[in-house]
Amino acid sequence: MLKKTLLISCFSFTLFAGNLSTPAYIAYGADTTAVLANDLDDVIVTPMAEQTEWMFRIVDGKYQMRLWSYTYGKWLTEWQWM
Repeated sequence: MLKKTLLISCFSFTLFAGNLSTPAYIAYGADTTAVLANDLDDVIVTPMAEQTEWMFRIVDGKYQMRLWSYTYGKWLTEWQWM
């Protein structure tokens, strides 16, 4: 019974502690220094390249290709004959 009570107490504390208000941190710059999220005046935004991949298929013995965007989750081109 004591083991069960202790287990429930630990579980409850874990749930309660997870809901406590803690400051949000973000990483910025090349050195990934952590700063408070509300100190955004000095944050440097670095643009990232779109992630794409050419997909291929064979139709009537001929190859076709189409560009897929992993970033946006959509096709960027129509099927093109090679």
